[in-house]
Amino acid sequence: MRRVTVAVGGAGAAGRWGAPFRLRPGWPLTAVFVGYPLWWVLGISNFVAFIAAAIMVSELIRRRRIVLPPAFGWWAMFLLVVVIGVSLLQVNAPGALPETGSGGILTWAYRLLWYAAATIALLYVGNLREELSTTRLCRSLGWMFVVIVAGGWLGVVYPTLEFPSVIELVMPQSITNVEFVRFLVHPEVTQLYEGAVTDTPRPSAPFPYSNFWGLNYACFLPFFVVGWWQDAGRLRRTAVPVVLLLSLVPMIQSLNRGLWATLCLAVAFTAVRALMSGKVRLAAGVTVAIVATVAVLLTVGPVKAMIETRLENPTSNESRGKLAEQTVESMLAGSPVVGFGSTRDPQSSFYSIAGGTSAVCPLCSPPALGTQGHLWLVIYAQGFLGLVLYVGYFIGAAASAWRVRTPFVTAGLTVLIVHAVTSPVYDTVGVALLAILLAAGLLWREQKAAERPQLGLSDQAELAVPTTRTYVRLVRRNAGLIAVLVLLGSLGGLAWQEWRGVSSVGSVSVVLPVEPSLLTENLRPSTMDNEAQYARSPAVLDAVSQAVGHPVSASDINISANANTRILNIRYSARSSREAQTGAAAAAEAVLERRSLEIRDRLAATSARLVKQAAALQAALSTMNTSSELLSKESRDEGRPLPAADPRALDEGRAALLAKAGIVSTRLARAETTTIDAGQIVRPVASRVAGGRWRVSLVTGLSLGLVAGLIAASARETVTRRLRRRELATDAGLPVLAQVDPADLADSMARDAGEVRMLQHLRPTWRHAVGVAVTQRPAACIAVRGSPEAGVVAAELDLWVHHGRSAEDEATGAAMAPISPGTVLLVASRHSRVRDLTSARGALERTGQSVLGVVLV
Repeated sequence: MRRVTVAVGGAGAAGRWGAPFRLRPGWPLTAVFVGYPLWWVLGISNFVAFIAAAIMVSELIRRRRIVLPPAFGWWAMFLLVVVIGVSLLQVNAPGALPETGSGGILTWAYRLLWYAAATIALLYVGNLREELSTTRLCRSLGWMFVVIVAGGWLGVVYPTLEFPSVIELVMPQSITNVEFVRFLVHPEVTQLYEGAVTDTPRPSAPFPYSNFWGLNYACFLPFFVVGWWQDAGRLRRTAVPVVLLLSLVPMIQSLNRGLWATLCLAVAFTAVRALMSGKVRLAAGVTVAIVATVAVLLTVGPVKAMIETRLENPTSNESRGKLAEQTVESMLAGSPVVGFGSTRDPQSSFYSIAGGTSAVCPLCSPPALGTQGHLWLVIYAQGFLGLVLYVGYFIGAAASAWRVRTPFVTAGLTVLIVHAVTSPVYDTVGVALLAILLAAGLLWREQKAAERPQLGLSDQAELAVPTTRTYVRLVRRNAGLIAVLVLLGSLGGLAWQEWRGVSSVGSVSVVLPVEPSLLTENLRPSTMDNEAQYARSPAVLDAVSQAVGHPVSASDINISANANTRILNIRYSARSSREAQTGAAAAAEAVLERRSLEIRDRLAATSARLVKQAAALQAALSTMNTSSELLSKESRDEGRPLPAADPRALDEGRAALLAKAGIVSTRLARAETTTIDAGQIVRPVASRVAGGRWRVSLVTGLSLGLVAGLIAASARETVTRRLRRRELATDAGLPVLAQVDPADLADSMARDAGEVRMLQHLRPTWRHAVGVAVTQRPAACIAVRGSPEAGVVAAELDLWVHHGRSAEDEATGAAMAPISPGTVLLVASRHSRVRDLTSARGALERTGQSVLGVVLV
């Protein structure tokens, strides 16, 4: 029983001023969303949800019984994969820079805290169904939409506004200058990229990026509409169309194509749900309103031009596609099942192996692998296992409430659709993740509210609902099975890696200077991308094969380059450390030798070409000198002077030839004195055991074993908890007197406890169970522990024992039979075990009571 405190006013009461101050249930969430502008100015908007989560946890713990939503097992296993991912943060991912500092674990911890905060919020709103109404919850979330619209207008009116937050002023400058910290604590109202299609600043307040603004706009919009319109007063209903119209300006100026497409899909889904619910007028009104809005926007000159410019210049499509491609390739090559725990910085840019940020190109470094879309984060950080668990939970959450036709369910489903559509392009970790999990909680609340009238239950009654204790008992009862499967999975992962072979990685770095300018005249100098291709050429592979004594494939050699340098890194994977060093050294020597021969050949060809040019120029000078002498002799013989132009032309031609001959001679001298510098080793050959592969294999096997163990434990519990007549009769020594379906309780629970109950009103299975109870007249009906649904049945049977008649009594009109003292009727369910029944029977018999039998739910 729940203790209820009633405050009674009156002369003898303490009075209003003497009553203790208590915050309304749900106030932590209200504080997060309604107070978001304040947290933004203070610089703690990205952390206040963690504080609220801690408060919500304390409130949940005080409730002692924490109910869990449908399909929560999928989400719990996903969180386990996220936690296990911490062991993979130091593993080198293909195509990514090695993790050397603490940045990886900080990023992982930040994302984990958001996952945890969103999960706590989900459990909080689901367990406070009585204290926190759905309407008030949606109105709090709707306030967040108003804050987003206000922030968007702030970016439209004052696009250059930025200021240090309060926490930024307090923290040391050495910390706030870190890019990640500045991203979290420094308020800006707009975002403008260099080289963007339009110079229009994109509203982003109160978030760091415009894409975050667009995602949160779409996520909180359904809550705003349903919370401020459903069962609302005139003021709120008037505010809905006003706020929506005001939001169009920053929404368009944000240039979020994903937001535009998502809103169209969300409106279409809302119209379809309205038709499915029989609300034809609502569906028609929504469709007409959106069509009219789009038509007006596409006819207004500046707005039309802005939208057309954005749609015709998809500047980020190519880079997003390349990043997603690199993300998937790295994950498939390194850790396809469990990912790498977090994101990684790529080794190079999209267009060059040695590309990177520089003073000339500050934006040449691409985003980290696993970013630019929550889908890619889950794939890269948690692998395909995490993706299946993540998607499985949201599918289960949506399916559980799909048939419920309420506006709140439509809003929750719309948010989940927004998440599904935007996950390939928008990062979700942040307040948007909180909104998505709260949408799942909203579906859970509405599902439970729809089930109660069907079962005839009050708000306090819960039938067969999983709780945290259910999960704890499941793990405790099946700890041996889970441990065995985890051990087998771990050993399987290690055996798989052993079968693939123990590998060592030999590495060496060589610097490849730019060729002399003499060799690159009229030619493009060799780039690091060309050098990387040469490093995997057949000649280099043959040299490595001869050095190690067996054929080598291109996949055994990994080539990378330091950003904005001429340093080439060569790595060779082999079975032993010695072979790895030998192969890496042979590859480096082959690369330098090939480059040396190429430079020597090009230098010889250049020298030969210059010799030919010098000879040709010398011949031309000789011809010109001969021609000049002939003209002079002819002029003397004929006794007439030469035209003035002829000697001048000859002199100019001779001067030009002499100049060219001088240049060729200089180049030829340079060619003869040029030393061949093909490059040199700047980091000696070293080898290390590829422990990352062992760790990936171990964690992969462990994760698969853990998930398989939990699934097997759940299946085992489902099977073993279904008690049968034979099991009870043989193991517990108790007969099954009746079996009942919980849904058949509806007719019984709808009647008042003080009313004499009649069997004729009951459904068949429940009528049989009640008939047993009123015939035997036990002193008490007791539910076996661990059976919440059995407790409801036992309570109802008790009422029938004291206020009901048997079939014979009803037929004859006789009085009710007396209670049989010292007798007990046990009630068990599929949550019970034979051992629980045996323990209950033994405890009762030791106190002198006898057990008549069992009613099985």
